[in-house]
Amino acid sequence: MSGLRVRDIVLFTEEFDPRKLVQPFAIPSEEDEWKVVFTGEDFKTFWYTERVARQWQIMTEGAFRHILLKKENADELLPIHTRAPGSVGTPPAYDWSFRFCCRRHRPPSQLIIKRPSVGNGCPVEIRMQKLRGQDAVVVKYRWRHNHDDSAKARSKMPLSGIELEWIKKMAADGLDWKSIKARLRLDNWSLRQLEDQETLDTLPPCLYMLYDDVRKVVYRNRTQISRKAISPSYSVKLWLDQIKDEGGKSMYKDEAAQNNDRYLFAWCTRFQLKIMKDNTTIVCMDSTHKTVKSLKPSPEDDKVFNSAYLFTILVRDRKSQTGIPIAFMVCNSESSYILTEWLTWLKTDCGLQASKFMVDCSVAETEALKRAFPLPPMEIYYCAFHVGQAWERKMRELHNVEDSNRMRPVLRAIRKADSEATLQEAWRKFQVSFRDAKKLIAYIKTWMEPTKLVKWVLYLREDNQHINTNNLVESWHKTFKSQYLGYTRDLRPDDLVFLLQGSVDIDFRITYYKISRGLQPITLSESATKRKAKAMALPFVDAKDMVDELFHDKKFLVRSFSGSSESHSVKTNDDFSCLYSCTCGDYTRYKEPCKHMYLVTRIYSDIEISYEGEPTLSKESATDENKLDFSLERMLSPQLLLLLQRERATKRQADLLAKEAENAQAFEDGEAELMALLEKIYHALGAKKKRKCSLQYLQETVALLHSAYLQVKGLNESSAGRKCQ
Repeated sequence: MSGLRVRDIVLFTEEFDPRKLVQPFAIPSEEDEWKVVFTGEDFKTFWYTERVARQWQIMTEGAFRHILLKKENADELLPIHTRAPGSVGTPPAYDWSFRFCCRRHRPPSQLIIKRPSVGNGCPVEIRMQKLRGQDAVVVKYRWRHNHDDSAKARSKMPLSGIELEWIKKMAADGLDWKSIKARLRLDNWSLRQLEDQETLDTLPPCLYMLYDDVRKVVYRNRTQISRKAISPSYSVKLWLDQIKDEGGKSMYKDEAAQNNDRYLFAWCTRFQLKIMKDNTTIVCMDSTHKTVKSLKPSPEDDKVFNSAYLFTILVRDRKSQTGIPIAFMVCNSESSYILTEWLTWLKTDCGLQASKFMVDCSVAETEALKRAFPLPPMEIYYCAFHVGQAWERKMRELHNVEDSNRMRPVLRAIRKADSEATLQEAWRKFQVSFRDAKKLIAYIKTWMEPTKLVKWVLYLREDNQHINTNNLVESWHKTFKSQYLGYTRDLRPDDLVFLLQGSVDIDFRITYYKISRGLQPITLSESATKRKAKAMALPFVDAKDMVDELFHDKKFLVRSFSGSSESHSVKTNDDFSCLYSCTCGDYTRYKEPCKHMYLVTRIYSDIEISYEGEPTLSKESATDENKLDFSLERMLSPQLLLLLQRERATKRQADLLAKEAENAQAFEDGEAELMALLEKIYHALGAKKKRKCSLQYLQETVALLHSAYLQVKGLNESSAGRKCQ
């Protein structure tokens, strides 16, 4: 009996699985009050099934109730009475006693909402008492309910305590609705059992748990952590101070003293400051609405808080090749004044040194950038998508659908012009072809002004420009709303700060760490995938002939893919373990790995590509396919190492060709056997003999052969090529 602990009595148990159907304990129906004595182990089994199958509430039972109210002592043993030497009087008959009643034991009450009252005056009650000095628990169970206890009636009631505790545990572990829903999903076998039931007496608890139940618990759990104070503004200040204490930067500005409703608060975490320092080329800036509430109430109603703006600055990190936000700001105005304050703070306090900014076609953002970065002048680019969107909106405003369809290809040619001559030719063509569209021509002319032209024409953008749209930050906002906010919108400001500096920042740090340590492959962009595909498409023999090693100069010489005599130098570090640059025009412009670098790694598979443009440390461990231990290979000279890698690549290619030839021969043998089998079937069907099979068997055989014919026909017509089934 010494094994009974607090967790064996409390309503919530760690073994609770909402997907399991638990039937109530079988009680003799002729008894209104059932009394039984269990051993310790039998009592565990009885009480587990009963507390899961029924809905209970703990009641006062002397000095023992406090034991069940403290969740932290669940592993403690239940008390056992020991008689002190020399004590007088009659000892207690029980070591402990607990009492539970039906959760509907209270009197019914009138509710405003359209739901039956939980209280119904139910007399159901269970008392459990452990006999002193014995391995026995006395259970007195008054078990007849005075209300409908079916599954349908239970579904109209709020969740029971054990179900709510399970959801709270999931929410405390950081799970959202999608993750919790996966843990509530029944398997096929369990669901089929329920579908075969004729009555709905009992159901698994998971079928009672709905989205609203989980959402309320998750929301309550988040607000308890995120709201450091009742006042949203004071709570935000406390969060910003915490970000500073952890090595980040933050600012808070409120112009209430100047009788102005404008405010802003911004922050950069320690990780964001590092990414900002490592990436100084082009950054993207955009705002989103309906994500966070304002710090201040509406002037018309002090109980209404309108939506504020969330601004994000994002870079495409060179090391991980992923988009990472490096700064956030929340404000109640998109004015250039607010943006200038924020950008100036980022430049002076946070060290933002970007040479180019990608923005929407926003006048406020453009003016703020000019003021914040006057010297040297900041290069500002307009998102190509938003430029086209602005032209499209104006065109639809002035013209009908038929005219718009004719104008659209010419306007697209203007935006995608790759030279001054192409641009002027497309612009002249538009003015001649649509000379009657005077208002639209006048509108496009404003975009042709020199000061505005350099912001959106692609061919005028400088080298290293590999981002032409704001899709990185736009897609980040979409991901943030769908994956982190779900159906929630207009968070309290402190809730938003808690989420962005917590879960969001940690997720980006984990991804960055895994990629930088080689634990996760880099996701190549569309252009990088095309470059790599060109290198892999070459025959292996031709690829080997195109690459030469120059050991003294620490580089590879790769001949041009065009077949000309031109060659490009791919530079490497001292031990030939990493490539970091190429002299071709593609790498010079975009500063991204080119097809020549991918070709080298195809021949020498142990060589890595640096996306940072600098040599990295050598590998510390060998791949599983290497026959020699890498620590031994480190003792070899770079020349021998490269020769070893080249021979391995040649052997892998030979093995691959041999495997392909083996598969091709196997296919030919299989097809020959199939044709022979079909010929035998044909002769068997054509033989003039008496059939000994039944008609049903013959029809099934015909259907089987027809199905096989359709499968073979589908494989032959498949665009994916021949497949084995």
